[in-house]
Amino acid sequence: MTTLTWLHLSDLHVRGMETSLDRLLFDKMLRDIQEQIQNNKLKPDAIFFTGDLAFSGKQDQFRLAATMLEQSSGCMWPRQVA
Repeated sequence: MTTLTWLHLSDLHVRGMETSLDRLLFDKMLRDIQEQIQNNKLKPDAIFFTGDLAFSGKQDQFRLAATMLEQSSGCMWPRQVA
């Protein structure tokens, strides 16, 4: 039987990393994801992000959100170049 494992992230509401609390919370989320994957021996086949990505739709918030999502995918499994 083939299984499909995914990670679902939702409603990031990126404002910016202007405060140390923003950075602290994001880093904590990444550590928690890594621990869950390692402790449960998971290998997500896909990551789904739903909901609000940016807090107020400003272009710099979307750029930062793209960077954050890239960082989160990189912490979950090594990149494979085809």
